[in-house]
Amino acid sequence: MSYLLSCPNCDAVESVGPAKAGDAITCSRCGERIAVPKLGELRQLPEAGTADTGAAADQVPGSPAAAGNSLGFLAAGIVAVGLLLAAAFCGVRWLTVDVPATTQTHLEFFEEAYEAATPAQMVGEFEEMTATGLNLPKMYNYRTAEIERAGWQRKTLVFTGLGVLCIGIAAILRPRRSRTPNPAAASAS
Repeated sequence: MSYLLSCPNCDAVESVGPAKAGDAITCSRCGERIAVPKLGELRQLPEAGTADTGAAADQVPGSPAAAGNSLGFLAAGIVAVGLLLAAAFCGVRWLTVDVPATTQTHLEFFEEAYEAATPAQMVGEFEEMTATGLNLPKMYNYRTAEIERAGWQRKTLVFTGLGVLCIGIAAILRPRRSRTPNPAAASAS
């Protein structure tokens, strides 16, 4: 059984066994002496040789992997905040788009009007439709507002989903605090 110990000089991660507890080892990268903590403190360090050595190295403060996790956490957090702000903007726009009518209320209006119309008015309207055609030059205003509102709703949902995804990524990359003191600081006191 060996444990991962970070060099206070160059942040290299060294493997140290329990037999070296309370002693010192030489860093393989910079050649500096590293004070090995006592056995109780040594056992609190991440273990070397486990199946997930990379994850254990991520927990060693000052290691390159821990620095990469910190930057990833920061980047994911900033992106998440930006996405959630965009979602809030789109949500406000979605809620403020005024739709005066809907397709359903528009059709109900025509059904009521046709039920109240006389046969002569119906024939006159039919002749006007056949003469001018059924193509409208542009959409009804309420339909344009409905489409705009649906677009803002879609954007709100997409930005919210992406923001939540970035929060999840940031949670995974969150730097973990080591509960053991720095071996160099422990030997200095």
